[in-house]
Amino acid sequence: MAGFTPTAPVAGFRPGTDPSDDGEKRSFGLSLTGVILGAVLGAVVWHLIFRFTGKNYGVMALAKGVLAGVAPQLMGHYRGKLMGFIAATVALVAIITTQYFNTRHEMESDRKESEQYLYEEQLEYAKRATQAIPEGTEAEVRAFLAKEETFGDYKPKPEEMDPEEVAELQKELPKYRDLVAGKITPEQLAKMEKMESDPEVDEFVAKLDRIFFIIEVLGVFNIVNIFLGVGAAFLTAKGDRR
Repeated sequence: MAGFTPTAPVAGFRPGTDPSDDGEKRSFGLSLTGVILGAVLGAVVWHLIFRFTGKNYGVMALAKGVLAGVAPQLMGHYRGKLMGFIAATVALVAIITTQYFNTRHEMESDRKESEQYLYEEQLEYAKRATQAIPEGTEAEVRAFLAKEETFGDYKPKPEEMDPEEVAELQKELPKYRDLVAGKITPEQLAKMEKMESDPEVDEFVAKLDRIFFIIEVLGVFNIVNIFLGVGAAFLTAKGDRR
């Protein structure tokens, strides 16, 4: 056509590509896989660090968010608001999940430590009791209890001991002998103590444990970690796209 001059193609531009991609082939599927792998890897590393050090470093939430945001760009080169929202969501779930397992591990460790302390305390008492009460007679039990309750100038007499306390100790003697003989483990002793405890008290303690667990997982300090991790995931995966 007269007067028409073809326009030269822009250097570096190929049809079917996004000029801002610098020629990189983008894949939403690979990027989504990268987000998940990055979040999972960050969660595993964070939990392992917590298990071996006992320290719940909050900076790991930020590192996990960055990893979840960088991974999709490395694998699929897909950036943008959509990927940012996806990375932020996956990072949120991963951070809360990791904090959940970290808190469970911490509480389980505390429980085992408490059971071990109870076991050692009961074992020491059992050794004293079985040595002082070889025959299990009431006179031996009263003498032992009087000695155990002696403190400073307070020295009760065997005949002053409460009959119910005497009967209870006589009832517990077989268990104490098994403890000294090594027939009862810390876990078994904890179960025996629980069976003998008040169900209403146990239920109340269980409710308190659940409340403390939620506070540990979603405490103020952890909320800050969540905010930083999710924000890092969004901004990193979004890149410079509008």
